[in-house]
Amino acid sequence: ADHVGHEMDPTPSQAMQVVKPARVSLQRQLSVLTRRGFTVAVRDPMGVVGSLFEAVGMGVLTGWIFLHLSGSLSGIRSREGALYNASALQGYLVLIYETYRLTTEIRLFDREHNEGVAGVGPFLISRRASRFFLEDLPVPLLYSIIYYFMVGLRADAGTFFIFFAYMLGTHYIAVCLAMVCVSVSRDFAGASLVANLAYTLQSMACGYFVQANQIPVCPAHKWLPCRYA
Repeated sequence: ADHVGHEMDPTPSQAMQVVKPARVSLQRQLSVLTRRGFTVAVRDPMGVVGSLFEAVGMGVLTGWIFLHLSGSLSGIRSREGALYNASALQGYLVLIYETYRLTTEIRLFDREHNEGVAGVGPFLISRRASRFFLEDLPVPLLYSIIYYFMVGLRADAGTFFIFFAYMLGTHYIAVCLAMVCVSVSRDFAGASLVANLAYTLQSMACGYFVQANQIPVCPAHKWLPCRYA
């Protein structure tokens, strides 16, 4: 009996063996994460409503500041400031808001990533895909419609869609930069510090406060800042 019991005892290597979870396909990850992200966003209407309210509020307030600019020389200079204002303020608010939300939602991804059921690529793609019709498209569209016509820019469909495309690109660059900031630090204090440092760097080197041809030739200062806002 002792001999039989000794044969049935697991060896140390068998006792220490860990069963690895099966690898989840990319298509499955994208499908599950996108559907879950859309469901979570719909069930949390304050997040979506807050983004839309921010777009409408910023469009009205900043459009009121540059209301119906004239075509004179001073009006042209004011239009330059209006275009800078459109990209700088709107992009900054989207950056900070998305950074805050990610610091509270990234914990679930960290756990799933450690368990091997969610990858970085599928998470990034699914997050934007699930919010495209809820936030990524309506937010820059609402802001563009309100701000563009309140300022009195050129009443031309092609020109408007160029402005909208620029604001859409600004929105996407802001939310992607927010993800970079959260990848550096998981808490809001550290992530927002990285975001503000990046914003300050690009603001000083974007060519608005100081003309680009007067900035000292330093690649790290002149060309590297990302013009996201």
